[in-house]
Order: sequence, then C-alpha cells, then structure tokens
Amino acid sequence: MFKRFTLLLPTAGKNWSVWSCPPAASIVREADVAAGETLPKSRGRTVVGLPVRGCRTFAVKVPSQESRVLRPLAHAQLEKRGLSAGSLEKSHFDCWLIPLPGGGGILSVDSVAAGVLAEFHAWNAAGHLASGRCYELPEGKLVLSVEDGAPVAWAGRDGTLVHSQPLPLPGDRMDQWAGELRLICLVLEQQELVAPIRGVECLGEIPGLDLIALAAALEMPVEVWNDPLPSPGRAADFHRPGLIQDTGRGASGPGQAARVKWLAAAAALALVAWWGTEKWRTLTGLERQATQLEEALLASSGANQQEKQVRDRVRATQERWQGLKMALEPKRYPVVQLNSFTKCLGGGQVVLTRFESKGPELSVSGAAQSAMEAYQYYTAVNSEPDLRLFEWSMIQPTIAPNGAASFQIKGKMR
Repeated sequence: MFKRFTLLLPTAGKNWSVWSCPPAASIVREADVAAGETLPKSRGRTVVGLPVRGCRTFAVKVPSQESRVLRPLAHAQLEKRGLSAGSLEKSHFDCWLIPLPGGGGILSVDSVAAGVLAEFHAWNAAGHLASGRCYELPEGKLVLSVEDGAPVAWAGRDGTLVHSQPLPLPGDRMDQWAGELRLICLVLEQQELVAPIRGVECLGEIPGLDLIALAAALEMPVEVWNDPLPSPGRAADFHRPGLIQDTGRGASGPGQAARVKWLAAAAALALVAWWGTEKWRTLTGLERQATQLEEALLASSGANQQEKQVRDRVRATQERWQGLKMALEPKRYPVVQLNSFTKCLGGGQVVLTRFESKGPELSVSGAAQSAMEAYQYYTAVNSEPDLRLFEWSMIQPTIAPNGAASFQIKGKMR
C-alpha cells in the first residue's frame, strides 16, 4: 500500500491539475495551478506526470527478462532513435518490462527531452513518470487526449502505456489526420507491441475533432472516455526519482560507469558471443579430430581396407570442417545481418516490423510513409557492403489509403 502523495498532471490548457492521492480513499482533484506556481498545502511527497511534449514513450520487443540488461537495451534503442545524451549514465530515461508468456517481453521506455528538464524541476518532485502511465489504458484501443492545448495519442498493453505521440490539430482534413492514426496502429500491430486496435477512446473534448467523420475515415468506432480518473496505484508503482537526474551530480563514479559500459556491450553482443563461442568449440573439436585421423593415416602402412576407411573418415571430417568454417564468417550471423538492415534506415521514416533468417535466405518486412521511401530503403540494402552476400528482391509495396507503404524484401545467398 502506498503512502499519501500529491499527483500533478498536465491539463488540456496550460495549467496543471493537482490530485490528492490518499492510500485508503478515492483520488480527489483539489485545484489547478500554473507551471511553477506554489502548490496548495498537502501532505506527502509530490509526483509529476510529464506531458508527451517533454516525455515520449516507445516500446520494443526484447529477448531477455534479465533486469540488469534492460537499461542497456533501452539505451541502445535511444541511440538508434537519436534520443541519447551520449552515454547511458547521462541520458534521462526509465524503462519497464511487460513479460511475455513464451519468454522475453515488451520493454516500455520513457525518454525525457533535455531541453525541458528545468521546467519539471520546479516543484522539487520526489518522482516523475509519463502522464499516460497514470491511467489504466483500455486494451485494443488508441486513446486520444489533449495536453498543453495539443492532442496526443497513447497506446497500452495490459493497461500499461507502451507508446505516446504528439499529434497536430485535426483541422479541416479529417482524412489526413485519420491517416496518421492509422499509421500508428499499423506500426504498433505489425511489431506485435499491442493487441489489434479496434477503436479509439477520446479522453475529454478535442478541439476541431468530428467524432463521426473520424470514425468513418478510420472505419472503427470512436467514443468519448467519460470522466476517467488517474490511478494512484499506477502512479505510485511507476514513478521513479531517477527519470529526471541531477546532471551536476552525475549518475555514477568511474567504477560504476565501467560496469554500465560493460553491461551495454554485453546486452548488445550476448547473442552473437554465445552463438560464436559454441560454434567455435564445435569447430575446434572437429579440427582436432581431423588432425588425429590424419596422423593415424600417415602412420598406417599398406593399401588395405583399414587404410581406405581412415582416408574416408579424414575426407568426411575435412569436408564438415570446411562447411562449418564458412558458417563462422561474421557476415552470416543473423544478429550482424539485422544490424546491417538497421544501418540502412538512415533518417527516413521507415520502420522494420519483422526479420527472419532461414539458412541461406533472409526476409525483412517494414512500413514506410510512402512507396518512394520503401524503394529508397531497398536501394540502400542493395548498396550495403555487408549484405552483398545475398541477391535481393522486393515485392511491390502495398499502399494504404493515406499513402503509407508496407513492403517485404527477400534475399538469397549467392
């Protein structure tokens, strides 16, 4: 059971709502205050729910549930998206794992923009979290809200926020606005981060939004989420004091920094290292066996049946060695190949949704904002030196009504 605390959440305007969260009673909205304004007298610590403009949330599937590698894995994703402050210990983020039944899980990451840190220090809060984490989000729904006068989108899994995104005002072109929402749903579903999205819930009134027109454009129900209350239990569970760190203090000393860097390297290379080590042990054993057989062959005398059998065994072992030796080439590792696909992304709006390796064949699927970007990515894959082991082909992209393109690229080893 949590202790009494005060929760601050961004409103649809420029103010902040002040919620009193007692442990054994209902949450109560006490007042609205401006940013930096003195809070009403209250008991307990203060927790701030950060708006999407200052705290973005994204998610990624990870193969491990090991807690010590989750932050390095999350930081690797920050670097990929250009959100890192240069190192794990200097970056302002936090992460939570939603375990999956078959192993691994969904890693949900909150990343705070460095340019707005001073604003969120104003109330000397005991902890911070993304505003969307303060609600029990409905399954299979995209939630629309308004913060600081601008609409935002939230998506959740098992009630927990996994994705947040700022949106432009709807304006007159409802079909274009619906296209952006449709692309969000498409990417999240193809990455298997959320359950299939079958509807939209609006948390309060959104200026300029025509619910009927949006429902028609999306071809799914759009409803108003009437008077949802923040969940004090979720706010108490998810807030962390380290989400916004004191950059003057630093996050760690030299010894801890070295351990963090080691963990980051271990998380990124664990799969390759394990696979390579096991294969190398196997190949070393085979080579030792081949040497022993060859020595036995040289020591033997006479062209008898036994000598022929030894020769055959030597030849078979050498052939196995040559075959496995080729498999140890780094460019043939699936993890290295996936890294090469990621390098080809560049600065375009392309998202990879599926990667599959089956022996001499590779397949990667993704989504782009246009067919042109899909073909540009295909050209980049063909030009990548580490992927020239394969002959590439791309099925004609599928174009959605909003112009977004879904594509699949296949490669066959030359």
